[in-house]
Amino acid sequence: MEVQLDTIMMSRPIFRGISPSLLELNPLLATKIRQSVDLYKQALYPIMNNGVVYHHTPLLPMMEPSPWVVLEYAAPDKMKELVGLFRTSQSGDSIYRFEPRGLDLSRSYEIRFENSGQVVELSGSQLLQNGIPVRLDEYLTSELLVIEQR
Repeated sequence: MEVQLDTIMMSRPIFRGISPSLLELNPLLATKIRQSVDLYKQALYPIMNNGVVYHHTPLLPMMEPSPWVVLEYAAPDKMKELVGLFRTSQSGDSIYRFEPRGLDLSRSYEIRFENSGQVVELSGSQLLQNGIPVRLDEYLTSELLVIEQR
């Protein structure tokens, strides 16, 4: 379920066919959808209007497996960004070392792993030099990172 919600959060979310009616919508799914839409409104949408998009993975081949799709949406002032990391096949390494492109070396940032709930604080220079290891053991899984200046 998370990978489906994370995928639409990286574009413009539209929900269709998730339940016969709102009354029949699974309460756990309804809560997760509300949380995802709130994240979209608060973190991603403001960046999408004026921000910069960095594609960290090359053009995906049609007939061959590609292990990762990674998109970084960065605010022009380098204060905030949202990153979607998607494991798309079992091929390749289960750890992706994400190296942000839209941050400032001189600032400190809080990195929030939305799906796992972990939070870490690192300097911009640490982030740009060492990256952020993201582990996804299974394909068709994802992680969203919200990175904000402290």
